Amino acid sequence: MLGACMKILSTLLVLGFLVASSAAAPSPDAKQVEAQIRKAIADWIDANNRGDHAEANKIWAPGVKGWFPENAEFKNAAAFPDKDAAFVKKASSTFSVTVEEVMVCGDLAVVRDKWRETLHLTEGSQTAQRTIWSFEVWKPQADGQWKIARWISAPEPWESVS
Repeated sequence: MLGACMKILSTLLVLGFLVASSAAAPSPDAKQVEAQIRKAIADWIDANNRGDHAEANKIWAPGVKGWFPENAEFKNAAAFPDKDAAFVKKASSTFSVTVEEVMVCGDLAVVRDKWRETLHLTEGSQTAQRTIWSFEVWKPQADGQWKIARWISAPEPWESVS
C-alpha cells in the first residue's frame, strides 16, 4: 500500500515538474549535464559496490535532504527475519540501476530511476533483493559538478533470493 502511494506521489511530482518546465527551451548543455549525472550515478555504484563509501558519498550536495521509509518491512532485518538483527547489521549491499529519465532545466535536473539492491550476509551465501524507485533533484555546485540535493525513495519489500 505504501509503495503504491509513493509511486502515485512521485508520478504527480514529475508531472508537475514537466508541466512547469514544458514551455522552456532545452538548455544547449542539457545533454552534457545528463551525461555528467549518468556518470556520477555509475561512479557511485562502482564505489559503493567495492565498499568505498568515502568515494560514494561524493555524489551528495552539502545540506542534502532525502526520505526513505522507516517502516519495519523496509529495514534490512526484514530481509532475513529468521536471523539475529545484530548479524544482519553486518550485511553489505550492492546495487544496480536503470536510469529511466533525466530532465534538465536550467540549474535543476530531476532523475527518475529504478534501483536493484542486493543485501549480502557476511557469512554464507544468503542474499535478498528489492527494487527501489527513486527521484533525485540535482543541482550544480560551485566546482561545476552536479550533485544530489534532494531525493525520495520508494522501496518494495525484500525478496529472498538464496
